[in-house]
Amino acid sequence: MTPCVLESRPLYSIGTVSRLTGIKADTLRIWERRYGLGATKKSTGGRREYTQSDLEHLQIIAALRTQGTRIGDICNLDRKTLELMLRCSHSHGTATLPKLRPRVLFIGEDLADWLDLHPGYLAKVSAFISRTSAEAIISAPETRQPGYDAVFVQCSTIDHSTVIELENLRRVTGANQLVACATSVSSAWLNELKRIDVTMLSLPPNPGKLGTEINRSVIDLARNLGDSDTGELANAKPRQFSDRQLEQAWSIETTQASISPTQLSQLIKELNTFELLSSECPVDNWQESAVNSCVYAYTNQARWLMEKAMQAVLEGQK
Repeated sequence: MTPCVLESRPLYSIGTVSRLTGIKADTLRIWERRYGLGATKKSTGGRREYTQSDLEHLQIIAALRTQGTRIGDICNLDRKTLELMLRCSHSHGTATLPKLRPRVLFIGEDLADWLDLHPGYLAKVSAFISRTSAEAIISAPETRQPGYDAVFVQCSTIDHSTVIELENLRRVTGANQLVACATSVSSAWLNELKRIDVTMLSLPPNPGKLGTEINRSVIDLARNLGDSDTGELANAKPRQFSDRQLEQAWSIETTQASISPTQLSQLIKELNTFELLSSECPVDNWQESAVNSCVYAYTNQARWLMEKAMQAVLEGQK
């Protein structure tokens, strides 16, 4: 079987790493020769290419250096030890640690080629790209630890064997968020993907929808870590009322002076429309996609809360 090669994204030049860490480029070159603290990859032309992990490791070292720690004392320490040292030495706990990024795995040659042309969509994640197949990933032990927050996988078709493969992929990668990318899928199999909590995207992917799903992994990680900016966002909620049920609620007459089902059904329908709009709105870049993702998340929560209000009102009519 073809070896499973994982390509890291994004990749940084030595100049960018120097700017993001505050360490001079000449110093980085000296550390690489003397301590092995260099880029783990090189381009075909021999230029240094720093991975996200390389950058974060050097950011922690830079933070310790500003506190007076000698480079010779920490150059051979692993990241966990360095993080512990930084936490213990900083009065605000983890304030100076690099912000964690979700680990996102992308599988499939066509999907990888698309990402090569649109690298900006990987700006806020620690991405790993495999140009092989889901089967190769499932069989490769190196992909199982330490796990992924989200997996995007290219599928040639969606059928019973694909569903089994997707479930196995989730099991070995540990990813809560699983996204299948295919050229087409029947309504029956689309419902089956929804049943096993797999999101469906087209191939080549719609930029707006792909950006929304990638940003969702960022929001989920921030929520799990207690990020104050996004921690208040709950998981996406499914619809509680169908369009037909909302039409029925619209026609309910009431003599009470309180909020009526008619008013709530109109509001919920408008939120449904805006929720769909925010999830499918075309975008030109990562920033627009990030904004749309937050708008979608907040609209989703507002719609769900209004549905809870509708349930309370309908209960009161009985």
